[in-house]
Amino acid sequence: MKQHILIKTTPQANESMINALTLVLGMHLEIREKDSCLWLDIDEITEEELESIFQSLESDLNLLISFYHTTSDQYDRELALVCSSFLQSTYGHYNLKSFIPQIKSKSLARELFHFITDGTGIDERIILSMAESDLNVSQASISLYMHRNTLLYKIERLEELRGFDIKKFYDLYLLFYLLKA
Repeated sequence: MKQHILIKTTPQANESMINALTLVLGMHLEIREKDSCLWLDIDEITEEELESIFQSLESDLNLLISFYHTTSDQYDRELALVCSSFLQSTYGHYNLKSFIPQIKSKSLARELFHFITDGTGIDERIILSMAESDLNVSQASISLYMHRNTLLYKIERLEELRGFDIKKFYDLYLLFYLLKA
């Protein structure tokens, strides 16, 4: 699975970071420098391997590395939405789910909600109905006047495209948070 990563570093650290990443990841890596960040595209690496590589780099280069990673097919749009907030964030290793609770801007929250739900059929009514029905798909479908299988299809599509399963509390909470931010 292709990983897309935005790394926040200092301009002084960029060159040593590029050299280290090229040495470790070799041919599987494409690096771009933009807005005092490194943008990486990496093939054939798991999330656990990626986390391990960055922990080793932090130790070897004596740096704190903040990075944001995604596997989204629409990574350019996702990274554009979160980039300015990410640059202002504190040290950490982020993905979309871990980044959402830090969002304070109503407009950014709405944009992210629409990005996450785009093409899935999920809308505000579904999120609110799932919350009101305590994650019960059957009850939510009744309150929405929607066939249960139609609602399940939309929920599965959301999980397939964006990795959010609104039958799980935390994922539903994150989308609810974006609606109420």
